[in-house]
Amino acid sequence: YKPFLMTILFIGLKLIEWIIISFKAMLEEKLLKKVDEEIFENFTNHIFKLPIKYIHNTRVGEIVKKIEDMTHVKSLFARIVLVNFLDLLTMLVTISMLFYIFPKIAYIYLFVLSLIFLTIPFLEQLKYRRNKKNIRLYEEFSGTLVETLEGLESVKNLSLENRFKEKVDQCFRAYTSDIKGLNLLERKIDLYKNYIFEIALLIVNLVGFLSLSESFTFYDLLVTSSFFSLAYSSVLSLSVTISDILKGKILFRSLGEFLDISKERDKEIFDQQFKSLEVSNLNYSFDPFSVIIKDFSWKFKRGCKYLFKGPSGVGKSTLVKCLSGIYDNYEGKITLNGVDIQNIALSSLRSYCVYIGQEERLFSGTIWDNITNGCDDREKFENVSKICELDEVMNTRALRENTALLEGATNLSGGEKARLILARALYKNPSVLIVDETLSSVSEDMENKIIERLINIESLTLIYITHRNKDRLFKNIILLGKE
Repeated sequence: YKPFLMTILFIGLKLIEWIIISFKAMLEEKLLKKVDEEIFENFTNHIFKLPIKYIHNTRVGEIVKKIEDMTHVKSLFARIVLVNFLDLLTMLVTISMLFYIFPKIAYIYLFVLSLIFLTIPFLEQLKYRRNKKNIRLYEEFSGTLVETLEGLESVKNLSLENRFKEKVDQCFRAYTSDIKGLNLLERKIDLYKNYIFEIALLIVNLVGFLSLSESFTFYDLLVTSSFFSLAYSSVLSLSVTISDILKGKILFRSLGEFLDISKERDKEIFDQQFKSLEVSNLNYSFDPFSVIIKDFSWKFKRGCKYLFKGPSGVGKSTLVKCLSGIYDNYEGKITLNGVDIQNIALSSLRSYCVYIGQEERLFSGTIWDNITNGCDDREKFENVSKICELDEVMNTRALRENTALLEGATNLSGGEKARLILARALYKNPSVLIVDETLSSVSEDMENKIIERLINIESLTLIYITHRNKDRLFKNIILLGKE
């Protein structure tokens, strides 16, 4: 009966191996889903709470790469947790069964598998070093590519295609060249692993045959080979886990630095009626060698309209970005109704004070969607449309406010985009509206009409920045750049 029993045992081992592989795949899928729900949601929340200043100073490609890193981390996490548990269990069961059936061969197996477990990590360490370099090269490539695509219109207008193409190609060549080297190294390591397996299997079976030559049959050889194959797969997975941990260490360090970036402050919710926004002895500089704003003080009162004037570089935009909470590393004090804005949640401050500049973007969707953003109010929409001269924009389009905007709103002119952006800000019904050169692409006659309508909104505090001469429209004129 021994040949029959050994055949059944051989088939059973192969069936167990198939079940383990299928079970690992099923558990990994469930674990990844759980990780998505718990971790990925918190990660995206962190992205939306990043300070605007950080967004301005960071390549979009670098932030996108962090999302890719998070995807890799969750896969590594699932493999490390899942594989360690199942493979350790499989190895222990396999070795225990082997000790029961072939105790002499089991000791040899244990010795050889221990050597393999100690050898494989050295090979994985080589992959770790190359992976580290490859991740850095990919970050450089993706960052350069995204930055170039975002500025492609300017690149074309300035006929700089060849220069920027060479820059992207250079990063791409460095990345792909390293990928080839990495793939070659991985193939060599896989080949070495196969050699190790074949040699180890030969040694084990040869020793087993010599030590049990009289009772060791062909069926015994099949069974012991199956045992070894099953145990080797588990040991290999456990040793590869060391590489996963090392790779995860790189990604965790990168993600840790990203997640350590201070979020926007989330402090006191402010819900008083707006009275004033007061600046006291404000100083601001981007570096220790140049002071942009020096000892500025002013009280912006409810319903008053202010014009900021001054040559480029005197800090007009910097000052209003301090007022709206975009910049917070200033010296001095800014208060809203007497409360320091550093103690007010930015979400509350932005509900009172809306800043719009020249680099605002329109979103995908219709004109209506862009202005209302899910808060549908036909009367308010028509009111802001009238103030911003949007009827002229909509009347030339058959679907009027239901006109879909192309990506980047390329089916609108610069002046039309500016008016939509202003209308979107007004639709929020802010107490303070800061317009920083937003209407510079609008004709001067139309800009004057829009300003006059903004001035007629009694409850609105308007801070307007322009290089055009608008002195006749404003009673309060603040001239920066002068003592």
